[in-house]
Amino acid sequence: MCARCGQVRILVAVGVAGERLCGPCGDGPDYACPRCDTGEPIYADGLCARCTLRARAAAALVGPDGLVPAGLQPLADAIAAGRNPTSGITWLGKPATTAALRALAAAPERLTHETVDQLNGNTRYLRDLLVAIKLLPPRDEELERLTAWMSAVLRDRPAAHAAIVRPFIQWMILRRARQRSRDQPLTRGAIDGLKSRVVQPLRFLAWLDTIPATLATANQGHIERWLRDGPSTRYALRPFITWACDRGLARDLDVPPLPVGDPKSRQAAEEQWRQLRVCIHDTALPTDVRVAGGLLLLFGIRITVLARLRRDHVTATPAGTHLTVAEHQLLIPPRLARLLVAVTDRTATRTARTARVDGADDGWLFPGCGRAATSPRNISPSGYAATASASGPAATPPWPNSLGTCPPRSWPTWSVSASPPRCAGPGTPGVTGRRTSPRERSKDRNASMADWTVVASRPHSWGDLGGHGRPHRRCTG
Repeated sequence: MCARCGQVRILVAVGVAGERLCGPCGDGPDYACPRCDTGEPIYADGLCARCTLRARAAAALVGPDGLVPAGLQPLADAIAAGRNPTSGITWLGKPATTAALRALAAAPERLTHETVDQLNGNTRYLRDLLVAIKLLPPRDEELERLTAWMSAVLRDRPAAHAAIVRPFIQWMILRRARQRSRDQPLTRGAIDGLKSRVVQPLRFLAWLDTIPATLATANQGHIERWLRDGPSTRYALRPFITWACDRGLARDLDVPPLPVGDPKSRQAAEEQWRQLRVCIHDTALPTDVRVAGGLLLLFGIRITVLARLRRDHVTATPAGTHLTVAEHQLLIPPRLARLLVAVTDRTATRTARTARVDGADDGWLFPGCGRAATSPRNISPSGYAATASASGPAATPPWPNSLGTCPPRSWPTWSVSASPPRCAGPGTPGVTGRRTSPRERSKDRNASMADWTVVASRPHSWGDLGGHGRPHRRCTG
């Protein structure tokens, strides 16, 4: 700051009393940006980086009349408001970016997702900006990329194979994916699973050609040989075979469900308590990692569910702090609740500071690093898993539990089981559990009420969480 004028400028001179002076006050050159009159260093064209970005964004969006179309002015402002102006300048300097922006400026009235799809180059950052400033409606980008991928994967396949698999993709894979996407965006794991259900049928048809055989003449021996001689990913053929048999395209074939064994590793109860104490007390860990790790260890909430939590799912009242997940109100123990509220407040403050476009805050409890500063995203499950693994807490639930199995009605009466619990099916007496698949029901066919035990809590451990312990009925394996 200049000692004479009090403005933040580059100091280039020294006064008679030894004070530091800016250029105009010290009869020296003025290094302030002539457009915004700030002390930011000159970047290019005699302007600071922010003003250079603003000028180049406007130049890239000039329409046929020499002006930025009124409908695209919010886009120019969003580009100019980028968190890092030098990165924005680099992005604008790419020929594909310039061509895309000029194409939009040439016909601003036809701005749709389909128009952006037809642009050359990588348009994901541009689409994020357009959605954030509400020039385009939001859509499930993972689903759209999946649709494009499935169209591309059939181009290089034999025509006979593509003719069989294309209806399966259209009426089974994509239709169900769109139905799921209406409730919540598809996760990366779900996308990978859907891709596998397309790739394996194509590989199976190609393998039949080498026998030789066709889908219509294939028998159960072919199915068993295909599964036996390859990796477990070949079991993804099951939906296709079921669909083909129902439509008379194949004989009465059957692909059994993928054999599911016990988890590769199960944490002992003491290890769970140790990691939980780390999450509650270790201030060296990031607070969001401590909160996510505590929720994971206590309630068995998977990372994909944690990543989609929003700040309005947290309700703090004098009676306690609750977290709404699916249809359940989870009462959070006091010490973990304080951390959860702190993360909620800090996330809201950080998002309000960094989101430069009105309405760009999507309310994520665990925001990630979006490709656009104006379009914050939730943290990716893989990103949290890497951070948590490096920090200490487990990255996966300590037992094969699903949300909704024995949710706590009040915190002091809930306890962590000393052994990994088995999920209860809807037919288990006295238990309201999640709906289980036929495969899970077949595994638990011999389950009985003898599997339910009273688990004694550890008072000293509950004291660490700010509560007290009482026994609670919990499903144990």
